[in-house]
Amino acid sequence: MTKRLKTYLGRVTRDIERKIEDAPDVTQTAFQQPLHRANRLLNQTRKSKNKLLSWHAPEVEVIGKGKVAKPWEFGVKVSVAVTNRESFVVGCRSMPNNPFDGHTLAETLEQTEILSGVAPKRCYVDRGYQGAAIPDVQVFRSGRQCPVNCVKGLH
Repeated sequence: MTKRLKTYLGRVTRDIERKIEDAPDVTQTAFQQPLHRANRLLNQTRKSKNKLLSWHAPEVEVIGKGKVAKPWEFGVKVSVAVTNRESFVVGCRSMPNNPFDGHTLAETLEQTEILSGVAPKRCYVDRGYQGAAIPDVQVFRSGRQCPVNCVKGLH
């Protein structure tokens, strides 16, 4: 079925390219982005790095979850900062290119400080933030006894 759909897309793409050759520049400009996406779809292979996974949202990426029931998700990674007691959202930021969780902590805390005007002193994160340490912020990771930047339980 995929091969048949690619054949249909190729036929339609070539037909549109033939018909807009003599059209005004406005028409050619209007078809430029959809034709680029169609050609990108036609040329991508199974091992291509920069695949187009969604026509309407080209920024969508594959995020490997590593779980048996759901090994992959499609979308863009988001980092959300909430208050400890009330779970009030104080910062939310999308992270393109699927970065490692530990590398997103500094950006998220920076945005939280910009939006709220208060620099966080403590931060509670899950195990995905292993190795993340921010100066002047105590980072508490789930499953640990003390914050990441403490010395053997003395904090």
